[in-house]
Amino acid sequence: MEGEWFYIDNHAPALPERTPRPPQKRNEWYAHAENVDQVDELLKKIAESQKEGVTGATVVVSWLRRQFQPLQCHSHLGFEYTGLYDPSRFLSERTCQEEVMVLLHNLFEGVSSIPLLPKLFHVNNPPKQVNF
Repeated sequence: MEGEWFYIDNHAPALPERTPRPPQKRNEWYAHAENVDQVDELLKKIAESQKEGVTGATVVVSWLRRQFQPLQCHSHLGFEYTGLYDPSRFLSERTCQEEVMVLLHNLFEGVSSIPLLPKLFHVNNPPKQVNF
């Protein structure tokens, strides 16, 4: 039924009107973390990951291989990923290498090959528990 369109009204609560201006600053953007120890630990982990070769390209490759969007609704946490038939995947097919390279070329300069991924969190490799 290609070419047929339908319209869905913007029901309440409606999305705010889009404006060409930059976002208005909000106080919560500048709030300090309550658990500074964990923030420092996470920043250290990010720095270690960068030393291990984690880049924007490796993050995108991870998303493409796992076939889920980071901000989509999931049935479980990302580190509980179980593989090809994980219910959080939006496709149960593998992404081909050529498609991955096309996307990487469109997003990043200087990426000439698919980067190697470090060991990712998985249902069998969970991260250290975080306390709130």
